[in-house]
Amino acid sequence: SLEADLSETTVLPYKKYPGVQGLSGHLSLTRQTGSFRLDSGNITVSLPQVFRSPLVARRATGDLRWERTSDFWQIKGNNLRVISDDARGAGKLTIRIPLDKSVSPYVNLRVDFQNGNGAHAARYYPASHLSPSTLAWMERSFVAGEITQGYLIYDGPIRDFPFRHDTGKFELQGHVRNGVYRYLPGWEPIKQAEVDVVVKGSEALITGSGKIGKLDATQVTVQSRESDEGHHMVHVSGKVSGPLNETLNVLRNVKSESETARWLAYVPSGLQGQGDGVLSLNLNIPLHEHATRINGEYRFQNSTLLFPSSGVAAESIEGSVSFTEEGIREGGLRARLFGGPTELAVGRQKDRLRIHARGTMTAQGLAPVFSPKITPRIAGNINWMATWLWNREKETGDLSAEADLKNLKLSLPPPLDWPDGLADGKLVIRTELSTNTGLRLDLGMGDRMHGKLVLARDASAWKLISGRIGFGEARVPVPREGGLHVSAHLDALDLDQWWPWLGGGPAGVPGMLTHVSAEVRSLGMFDRNFGDINFDIYRSEDVWSGTVGGASMAGSVKFSGTGSTARFDLDLTHLILPDKQHRGRDVESDPRRLPAVQLRSKSFQLRDKSLGELDFVAIPRESGWSIERFNLARPEMKLNVKGNWQLVNNKHASEFDIEFKSSDMGKTMEAFGVPDQMAGGDVSVTSHLAWPGSPTNP
Repeated sequence: SLEADLSETTVLPYKKYPGVQGLSGHLSLTRQTGSFRLDSGNITVSLPQVFRSPLVARRATGDLRWERTSDFWQIKGNNLRVISDDARGAGKLTIRIPLDKSVSPYVNLRVDFQNGNGAHAARYYPASHLSPSTLAWMERSFVAGEITQGYLIYDGPIRDFPFRHDTGKFELQGHVRNGVYRYLPGWEPIKQAEVDVVVKGSEALITGSGKIGKLDATQVTVQSRESDEGHHMVHVSGKVSGPLNETLNVLRNVKSESETARWLAYVPSGLQGQGDGVLSLNLNIPLHEHATRINGEYRFQNSTLLFPSSGVAAESIEGSVSFTEEGIREGGLRARLFGGPTELAVGRQKDRLRIHARGTMTAQGLAPVFSPKITPRIAGNINWMATWLWNREKETGDLSAEADLKNLKLSLPPPLDWPDGLADGKLVIRTELSTNTGLRLDLGMGDRMHGKLVLARDASAWKLISGRIGFGEARVPVPREGGLHVSAHLDALDLDQWWPWLGGGPAGVPGMLTHVSAEVRSLGMFDRNFGDINFDIYRSEDVWSGTVGGASMAGSVKFSGTGSTARFDLDLTHLILPDKQHRGRDVESDPRRLPAVQLRSKSFQLRDKSLGELDFVAIPRESGWSIERFNLARPEMKLNVKGNWQLVNNKHASEFDIEFKSSDMGKTMEAFGVPDQMAGGDVSVTSHLAWPGSPTNP
């Protein structure tokens, strides 16, 4: 027999036997029995074949008793209590160690615990009995939380743990509050979680609720189990409800594998939302591989989607859309788009995804697309429909769409003067060619317009690579250059009528537009008919440059900027300024909205009179147009003019300083159309002129 008091004793771990440091208490034993009254402070227990790190407690107390029978040693523990920085626990223990080493030891353990720290849960994972993928998932998933109470039951042979064949019982239950649970890599974790945790054998079940961002996560269920093949699978399901815009933010912040994030192409960065909705998620996470399976559904509840950089919104959205990791699967939506009702249906058609939409656009609903000045000039509506078929295996798609423009009425200058609509105005869009990397569309509207667009896939989204749209052209060729080329063949175009609607200067144009060309048989500008004009201009970053040609003008042009910052540079070989069509009548242009202009022409002709070389510079001011110089030069003559063209109280006013010099006034008068009135003559004139009217109507 032996009686001993132990104080801060250390026993090193050996093979499968545990080690302990800081063991204190009273030991009493005989050959067949024994007891130990545990009373230790700052004790450390090492079980290297179960836990990766020693377990530390501030206080451990209890009674251990053992005795030998004919077949085994039996150890019983009662009133066992442990206090640590991670939790407080109390329990009882029975261990049977057979004398026959071929038989597994048997453990029966019950521990009740409380005030646990979920952030340190990984310390108590039986790492040696878990697969590396399962252990990594558990460490990644359970981030923090307060374990208010729970219990642990272990009842069975040690060698059979985790009792996959029902040879024993391992059960862990606990309640966690203020938990942080990362349920899927790349997704925002559930926070403020209130959950119940149940672990039975190799399976784990977590149920509860929490927050994902500002959204409410309810009916959350996380189930971890092993498949028949021995692979570990985690299933996550739940509902996330709250503001639609917050849902979009959460989804946009997902950083997932490309194969599990194709659906993210439907959530562009600038998309904004209003109203509420419910997102239902079912996730299957195979821990032995990376291919996460997603089944989800989003239900709109009178919501609104604001599309980026367009001012367009889909309002009063009702319905739902379901999706997988591969993208949209099925659904049905009703909404108001461009002022009219819109329906969208998603489903399967044989081996292809089919998205069909139809609706009506109203003139008022189209207002965000046009400027405030043009919007009041539009009336009527447009009925439209579109179908998209997508074959995921072949990665090819087909688009067909029609828009009926016969009820759309425009009160704009020619060629967009459709006061009674377009009887033959049906816009048709069809897929002309489809491959796994690209798509070519054919657009047509009778003889009024024709086009071809080439699109390519980029990160599961379609982007315009090149295109050609021709107005007044029955056919256009397949575009060979990048960007969008818009061309036009027009009988007449009056810029004086269009200038008030455009606001002066080149308006901001989409970045995809890179080439504009036109042939105009009759161009009107400043109440003058310049006749047949053609131009061909290209875009390089924010600068447009190209050529203009015709009987009245020819040379190179360049312009940049928009609105008040617009600037035109023209370098012409000749410029012929025709007579005004309405003598004595002012133009309708607002000089405050005119762009900056620098014009050089080697030959300038007015009313069949050759006035020499022209150098003209003008810039916009707050009250009008400042003409910095209007200089004419002939071999014997120079004319220098500068001044202002203003619009005050809706009335035009002009004021100019003029310097005129001629070394042969006879030749100058002859050039100005007054021959045979003078021979020679050296003339110098300085004048200040002002009149109520524009410079085009002196």
